[in-house]
Amino acid sequence: MKTKFKFFCLLACIALYMVQGVKASVASGTTTSEFVKGFTLNVTVPSGTHAVYVSGTFNNWTDFVKMDRINETTYTKTVSASNIEEIEYKYCSGPDLEYEELHSDGSRVDNRILTDSIANDHVALWKAVYGSEKEYTLNVTVPSGTHTVYVSVTSNNRIDFVQMDRLTETTYTKTVIASDVEEIEYKYCSGPDLRYEELHSDGSQMSNRILADPVSNDFVALWEKVYSPEITGGTFGENLTWTLLDDTLMISGKGAIPDFSRNDAPWESYKNSVTGVFIGSGITDIGTGAFAGC
Repeated sequence: MKTKFKFFCLLACIALYMVQGVKASVASGTTTSEFVKGFTLNVTVPSGTHAVYVSGTFNNWTDFVKMDRINETTYTKTVSASNIEEIEYKYCSGPDLEYEELHSDGSRVDNRILTDSIANDHVALWKAVYGSEKEYTLNVTVPSGTHTVYVSVTSNNRIDFVQMDRLTETTYTKTVIASDVEEIEYKYCSGPDLRYEELHSDGSQMSNRILADPVSNDFVALWEKVYSPEITGGTFGENLTWTLLDDTLMISGKGAIPDFSRNDAPWESYKNSVTGVFIGSGITDIGTGAFAGC
């Protein structure tokens, strides 16, 4: 009899403990139905898409998760979230809302609502396609005495040296095309080789520049070495020099360019190849017939 009584007392204590545990659980705002669950997102996207990212309340919109590519237009990703909340999400073609999905008419798509454990979605249009080629314009001011400027662009572990266009004696420009999928690094050189790379003003080596903005306005303080291409030219007048460089006739020095009679300018034999003329700041006057036929 005493044994049965002790057994019933033990059962009563266990029941009371379980009831109190449930009450405490309810009071703290947690339930047994609140647990982490996986949701699979499948999406078909426009042809020409290079990558697909998804973000949402499942990660508090703090990150853009890259999806797995199945084929050219189909991507998938399994994400984890609590199944008691309403989960919002959105697709992007890149890791930023700059690349968010749009309706076929170009209007903005509201956040999607995740209701089932598997979602099969369709994207009609992107605001912008991540990975598309973009134009970047590089403008640079260089030290006096520079003959040419090249920009070395590093992309996919490949280095290309592109000769820039001269604007003035110390300013050059070039528009390059690169993909926005990857980080593009670049460096200026006075010649088509890293032996001629740019340096800091104290002579120390510079890290690669990062191509980020559509237009970059840069400054080079010093060259490792000044590239001297084969130059055609000479001296004339009192203190003047002429140089034919990259089909540009450059006149430098101090003073006035004298008058020339027909066919007696020192660059006469090259005039058919001249496409532009650069006059240095020290030139005070241009004589008659100096550039006849150029």
